[in-house]
Amino acid sequence: MLGGIFSSREGADPMEIAVTHISPNLFPLLGVPLTLGRSFAPDEAGLGSGREHTIILTHNLWNRLGADPGIVGRDVRLQGRPHTVVGVLPPQFTFVRNDAAAPPQRVDAYIPTGGPRRRGQSTSRHAANR
Repeated sequence: MLGGIFSSREGADPMEIAVTHISPNLFPLLGVPLTLGRSFAPDEAGLGSGREHTIILTHNLWNRLGADPGIVGRDVRLQGRPHTVVGVLPPQFTFVRNDAAAPPQRVDAYIPTGGPRRRGQSTSRHAANR
């Protein structure tokens, strides 16, 4: 699980959120329709893709940010880097990250992964500005 500092706009108060990397096709594979926006595009995977960073928010995080229906297409900051919100998950979708070394943990947002990561890099805590 990734963790980090998150903010919804420049100068907003930061908050810590739990973020996890997923395959760009996870939500379509599971048949999860997004409440707002879209799932990740295949070419958004990986940090070296040359594309902007993208993020999908849980319904809970979206509500904590004010439930703005216009959030799709806006940038939020994760670990100081801009990430474009491409979607918001439905309220009934929950994903709990289970790790043998830690207790189960809720996820607040998802970012696409590409290529292999080193051991221990699958997830982390991030802080964000609201």
